[in-house]
Amino acid sequence: MNQLLSDFLHYCGTIFSAMINDAGHLHPLVVHFPIAIFLTAPLLLIPVMFARKSASGFRLAFLIMLWLGTVSLWAAYYTGELAAESLAVLPSAAMAALAEHDRLAGLCRLIFSILTVAVSLYFGASVYALKRSDFKLHILIIITLSVAYAAGVVVIVNAAHQGGVLVHRHGISSPFFSAPASPQ
Repeated sequence: MNQLLSDFLHYCGTIFSAMINDAGHLHPLVVHFPIAIFLTAPLLLIPVMFARKSASGFRLAFLIMLWLGTVSLWAAYYTGELAAESLAVLPSAAMAALAEHDRLAGLCRLIFSILTVAVSLYFGASVYALKRSDFKLHILIIITLSVAYAAGVVVIVNAAHQGGVLVHRHGISSPFFSAPASPQ
């Protein structure tokens, strides 16, 4: 039990130290939030499709998740840039994977930032301005936003895959996640 507490306190201290000294080491921790959020948030729209009038809470929850995902995506991109700056010279295959990971991460940031603003505007407009007679417009907007969201999910999954290639194939990792030294 004491060893478990000691390890926990060590990791807490390491996280705090990394936040102060080099946020790039936090990239492996931060990067999983937007992936999980963007892959699960659409589940909140299922009740909206079947019970439009009584599902406003689900729409709001989806919108909050979208904003949280976008903010965490920007944090992941920022920490990733810091992490990349701290890397030593890499072999060309690892550099190619890093460049592709960076390109896809930037595209994710663009897609989900635009999508978050668009969905926010649509939800606001649909509550206050759009009337029932604009049903075709609603359908067109929903289809457009859904296609953009699906494209964003494809891009984020590919970015995550490239991150996995960097870690598992090329051995790039953060010293932040190394095991604490056992006392002798």
